[in-house]
Amino acid sequence: MTAILQLRDSLHCTPEQVTALTAIADSLDAQNSATADSMLVMVRVLGAQADSAVLAAALEPLVAAARERARVALARAREVLTPDQWAKIGGPDE
Repeated sequence: MTAILQLRDSLHCTPEQVTALTAIADSLDAQNSATADSMLVMVRVLGAQADSAVLAAALEPLVAAARERARVALARAREVLTPDQWAKIGGPDE
């Protein structure tokens, strides 16, 4: 999301688009920050000597949730941008 916002001038985004994209990015950042905090707690609880497979299994739901939030944020950004703007950033076609 931050990358899209950095392209706002070259994409010729309107002020309304910038406001909407900023809100999407801020929400995603806040959610990802909370997820990162949860991951750190989980790593501390499991300990430095934790089996990597156990750690990966414990973290997978958080990673999957973050991935889904990113997918949703991109879908929301696509709704904000025009088809021409979306094509310029090389966004997914789905």
